Amino acid sequence: MITDMTKGNLRSQILWFALPLCISNLFQQLYNLVDTLVVGRYLGVKALAAVGATSSLSFLVLGFVQGMTAGFAIITAQRFGYSQRSGASDAEVRSSLSCSVVLCVIMTIILTAASVMLSGWMLDVMNTPADIYEDSRTYIQIIFWGIFASVYYNMIAAQLRALGDSRTPLYFLIFASLLNVVLDVLYVGFWGYGVDGAAYATVISQLVSAVLCTIYSCIRFPILRYKASELLQSLKGAWVHLRAGLPMALQCSVTAIGVMIIQTSLNGFGSLAVAGFTAASRVGGFVEVFFISIGVSMASFCGQNIGAGQVDRVKEGVRTAVIYCLVLCAISMVLVFFLGKDFIMLFVSQADSAVMGYALEYLNAMAAFFPLLGLLILYRNCLQGIGYAFIPFLGGVLELVSRIIVCSFLPDAIGYTGVALATPAAWIVTTAVLFGTYKGWKRRTTD
Repeated sequence: MITDMTKGNLRSQILWFALPLCISNLFQQLYNLVDTLVVGRYLGVKALAAVGATSSLSFLVLGFVQGMTAGFAIITAQRFGYSQRSGASDAEVRSSLSCSVVLCVIMTIILTAASVMLSGWMLDVMNTPADIYEDSRTYIQIIFWGIFASVYYNMIAAQLRALGDSRTPLYFLIFASLLNVVLDVLYVGFWGYGVDGAAYATVISQLVSAVLCTIYSCIRFPILRYKASELLQSLKGAWVHLRAGLPMALQCSVTAIGVMIIQTSLNGFGSLAVAGFTAASRVGGFVEVFFISIGVSMASFCGQNIGAGQVDRVKEGVRTAVIYCLVLCAISMVLVFFLGKDFIMLFVSQADSAVMGYALEYLNAMAAFFPLLGLLILYRNCLQGIGYAFIPFLGGVLELVSRIIVCSFLPDAIGYTGVALATPAAWIVTTAVLFGTYKGWKRRTTD
């Protein structure tokens, strides 16, 4: 269902738009969770570490994809908001949607070629432990060959969200996630595959999700039925979309490079530390889903309302989202502090005491700073929806610099704890910059 977010009760709109996003993101996390859980339980701690050692590389490339498609969708949302306010035709909206398709095809070709060729070199640079190197390379190369599936799904999902529909991508992602569970168990548990089976299951499942989502959307929403002539003509607006998409894509990639810095530092502590870090990251990823859902909903909300010229509605929406975000932070902190060990045991047995210790230390360090993470994601998305593409990118650069500084000194001084503190340190710096930028915009637009 396409939703006009420029009028109506914004509190309920944000909440009900974010809810399907939250469920969708939870199932997206299920891809990673099931891979980790099946690999850890069926293949052991070293295989778990091998998959975990590639997470930052995956984030580097797939984060670029998510940022780029989300940036394209900001332009679509702004044009949709303008058309709703002015009563204009949907020609500009269709042009934006078509341009996104063409740019995504070009992006897929470039990213696949570059990532597959450079994957081994990147693992070398990150000092991947020798005992997990081959499994890590096998897993990440399959994921990179399947980039087209990730681009495809993220593109169609971002377009639908720009039009106010956060439910349609959810329905098919749920189906694909369940398919991923079945394929993971079949490939790894019954057919005797190693980490490559988990990678195949992820790519196949995401591709199925994208195809089904496209078929259904084209049947239900005429605006998504593209014509060849429109696709070619739409490239006239390529720069407008790239100007919005590239900073968001680079921001995600710069953040991912920061995670790679942490991974490189972490690899020096051995495969057990990598396994513990991986398990804790998976738990943290589930918590982050709630913040991302509020943030992405606000990107669409702000984009539509800025396009419609409703600045005051944007401000009220942000205030509402901050309250939602802080409530979620409080609940998440309580759950992690009291049930963190139980969550970690989904991936490793209690007998792996060293792995458990590494996992709990990192998870608790993250949980203490969840409010900063929530506000960081919220203000980043709000600024992107408003049209501030550069500042979120600058925030990503500051995250990278913060992680480099911390990982250059603290691990040598205090050991693994220094690695665990690198991410919270990055959150502190970046949240301050994003919050200050939003406050500045708010003052300038106050009558």
